[in-house]
Amino acid sequence: MKRDPLNIKNTGSEFPLTLGRDVSGTIMECGLDVLYFKPGDEVWAAIPPWKQGTLSEFVVASGNEVSLKPRSLSHTEAASLPYVGLTAWSAMRQVGGLKEKNCSDKRILIFGASGGVGTFAIQLMKAWGAHVTAVCSKDANELVQNLGADNVIDYKAGNVQEQLRALPLYV
Repeated sequence: MKRDPLNIKNTGSEFPLTLGRDVSGTIMECGLDVLYFKPGDEVWAAIPPWKQGTLSEFVVASGNEVSLKPRSLSHTEAASLPYVGLTAWSAMRQVGGLKEKNCSDKRILIFGASGGVGTFAIQLMKAWGAHVTAVCSKDANELVQNLGADNVIDYKAGNVQEQLRALPLYV
């Protein structure tokens, strides 16, 4: 089932709309052209927005949207990761122009650092060698430091801009 935003008014087939983008589960059946998965394989995926969502008992996905789930993760853990991980990567790579080879001399400021996308962004930027300043509440200070943030700004403790100016200059 595909959603076509350009033809919603013409076809009237937009509803019922199933929400959700992340999924983790066990393959029940495969299409004839799917050669790299079989029924019983444990997989995870991020379904594109033009398709019906994943908050349902069964999800139809193309073979190129699915990959084998890491064995170290439960289905609950695995289902929480794909979309936030891809969102963080896309923001840093596609929008920010950052990549592994150009981050070692960069200072990255991450707002919402203790949320799903922010926690991924911290780890990705640290893995790529960047200096990370995380903005979150004081309650999440330990979390973002454990993820690798070099500096933490508490947005509830006053003007964020002033707190940033108080940090040592980056050399």
